[in-house]
Amino acid sequence: MQTAKRHKLRARLWLCFIFCSLSGAHYFFYRFSIHPLNPYGMTRGLTFGLVLWTTVLTVAMWLRHGWARYVAGTLMVIAIFGFGFTLLALDRQSVHRIPDAMQEVIGGLVLYTIALIPLVGSSSLRLFLAPRSAGH
Repeated sequence: MQTAKRHKLRARLWLCFIFCSLSGAHYFFYRFSIHPLNPYGMTRGLTFGLVLWTTVLTVAMWLRHGWARYVAGTLMVIAIFGFGFTLLALDRQSVHRIPDAMQEVIGGLVLYTIALIPLVGSSSLRLFLAPRSAGH
Protein backbone atom coordinates (compact mmCIF):
# COMPACT_ATOMS: atom_id res chain seq x y z
CA MET A 1 0.00 0.00 0.00
CA GLN A 2 2.76 2.40 0.95
CA THR A 3 4.62 1.64 -2.29
CA ALA A 4 1.53 2.48 -4.36
CA LYS A 5 1.22 5.86 -2.65
CA ARG A 6 4.90 6.53 -3.23
CA HIS A 7 4.58 5.67 -6.94
CA LYS A 8 1.53 7.91 -7.23
CA LEU A 9 3.32 10.83 -5.55
CA ARG A 10 6.41 10.34 -7.69
CA ALA A 11 4.30 10.19 -10.86
CA ARG A 12 2.47 13.40 -9.94
CA LEU A 13 5.82 15.09 -9.29
CA TRP A 14 7.05 13.93 -12.69
CA LEU A 15 3.90 15.37 -14.28
CA CYS A 16 4.55 18.70 -12.55
CA PHE A 17 8.15 18.62 -13.77
CA ILE A 18 7.02 17.83 -17.32
CA PHE A 19 4.45 20.64 -17.23
CA CYS A 20 7.03 23.16 -16.00
CA SER A 21 9.55 22.06 -18.65
CA LEU A 22 6.94 22.35 -21.38
CA SER A 23 5.90 25.79 -20.12
CA GLY A 24 9.49 26.98 -20.32
CA ALA A 25 9.82 25.56 -23.82
CA HIS A 26 6.61 27.28 -24.88
CA TYR A 27 8.01 30.56 -23.62
CA PHE A 28 11.10 30.12 -25.78
CA PHE A 29 9.04 29.06 -28.81
CA TYR A 30 6.75 32.05 -28.37
CA ARG A 31 9.73 34.42 -28.13
CA PHE A 32 11.05 32.92 -31.36
CA SER A 33 7.67 33.16 -33.09
CA ILE A 34 7.39 36.91 -32.43
CA HIS A 35 11.03 37.67 -33.23
CA PRO A 36 11.18 40.42 -35.88
CA LEU A 37 13.67 38.49 -38.02
CA ASN A 38 11.63 35.26 -38.00
CA PRO A 39 10.25 34.83 -41.55
CA TYR A 40 8.04 31.87 -40.59
CA GLY A 41 4.66 33.11 -39.40
CA MET A 42 3.45 29.53 -38.97
CA THR A 43 5.62 29.17 -35.87
CA ARG A 44 3.17 31.33 -33.92
CA GLY A 45 0.30 28.98 -34.76
CA LEU A 46 2.46 25.94 -34.06
CA THR A 47 3.37 27.38 -30.66
CA PHE A 48 -0.27 28.12 -29.83
CA GLY A 49 -1.28 24.58 -30.83
CA LEU A 50 1.50 23.08 -28.72
CA VAL A 51 0.51 25.14 -25.68
CA LEU A 52 -3.11 24.05 -26.05
CA TRP A 53 -2.57 20.36 -26.69
CA THR A 54 0.30 19.70 -24.31
CA THR A 55 -1.78 21.31 -21.54
CA VAL A 56 -4.80 19.18 -22.42
CA LEU A 57 -2.68 16.03 -22.54
CA THR A 58 -0.92 16.84 -19.25
CA VAL A 59 -4.29 17.29 -17.55
CA ALA A 60 -5.46 14.01 -19.09
CA MET A 61 -2.38 12.28 -17.67
CA TRP A 62 -3.05 13.88 -14.28
CA LEU A 63 -6.52 12.32 -14.47
CA ARG A 64 -4.86 8.95 -15.20
CA HIS A 65 -5.72 8.52 -18.86
CA GLY A 66 -2.92 6.27 -20.10
CA TRP A 67 -3.43 6.99 -23.79
CA ALA A 68 -2.48 10.65 -23.21
CA ARG A 69 1.11 9.64 -22.48
CA TYR A 70 1.52 8.14 -25.95
CA VAL A 71 -0.17 11.05 -27.69
CA ALA A 72 1.90 13.58 -25.72
CA GLY A 73 5.13 11.77 -26.52
CA THR A 74 4.27 11.63 -30.21
CA LEU A 75 3.27 15.30 -30.24
CA MET A 76 6.50 16.30 -28.52
CA VAL A 77 8.64 14.36 -31.01
CA ILE A 78 6.76 15.96 -33.92
CA ALA A 79 7.27 19.40 -32.35
CA ILE A 80 10.99 18.75 -31.89
CA PHE A 81 11.31 17.82 -35.55
CA GLY A 82 9.13 20.75 -36.67
CA PHE A 83 11.06 23.40 -34.78
CA GLY A 84 14.35 21.66 -35.60
CA PHE A 85 13.62 21.84 -39.32
CA THR A 86 12.53 25.45 -38.91
CA LEU A 87 15.83 26.19 -37.22
CA LEU A 88 17.78 24.51 -40.02
CA ALA A 89 15.78 26.36 -42.68
CA LEU A 90 16.30 29.67 -40.90
CA ASP A 91 20.03 29.05 -40.70
CA ARG A 92 20.28 28.24 -44.41
CA GLN A 93 17.96 31.04 -45.55
CA SER A 94 19.35 33.89 -43.49
CA VAL A 95 22.16 35.97 -44.89
CA HIS A 96 23.00 37.25 -41.41
CA ARG A 97 23.33 35.02 -38.42
CA ILE A 98 20.46 35.40 -35.95
CA PRO A 99 21.99 34.00 -32.77
CA ASP A 100 19.36 35.22 -30.31
CA ALA A 101 16.46 33.74 -32.28
CA MET A 102 18.34 30.49 -32.75
CA GLN A 103 19.16 30.30 -29.06
CA GLU A 104 15.47 30.62 -28.23
CA VAL A 105 14.59 27.69 -30.48
CA ILE A 106 17.46 25.63 -29.11
CA GLY A 107 16.34 26.42 -25.54
CA GLY A 108 12.82 25.25 -26.36
CA LEU A 109 14.11 22.09 -28.04
CA VAL A 110 16.30 21.27 -25.04
CA LEU A 111 13.38 21.72 -22.63
CA TYR A 112 11.12 19.56 -24.80
CA THR A 113 13.77 16.84 -24.82
CA ILE A 114 14.17 17.12 -21.04
CA ALA A 115 10.38 16.75 -20.63
CA LEU A 116 10.31 13.78 -23.00
CA ILE A 117 12.85 11.76 -20.98
CA PRO A 118 10.69 11.14 -17.85
CA LEU A 119 7.57 10.81 -20.00
CA VAL A 120 9.13 7.83 -21.75
CA GLY A 121 11.42 6.46 -19.06
CA SER A 122 9.73 6.91 -15.68
CA SER A 123 8.50 3.64 -14.23
CA SER A 124 6.40 5.54 -11.67
CA LEU A 125 4.61 7.40 -14.43
CA ARG A 126 4.14 4.20 -16.40
CA LEU A 127 2.59 2.47 -13.38
CA PHE A 128 0.44 5.51 -12.57
CA LEU A 129 -1.00 5.57 -16.08
CA ALA A 130 -1.40 1.80 -16.41
CA PRO A 131 -4.92 0.39 -16.55
CA ARG A 132 -6.33 0.05 -13.06
CA SER A 133 -7.43 -3.34 -11.84
CA ALA A 134 -10.70 -4.03 -10.06
CA GLY A 135 -8.99 -3.58 -6.69
CA HIS A 136 -8.11 0.10 -7.27
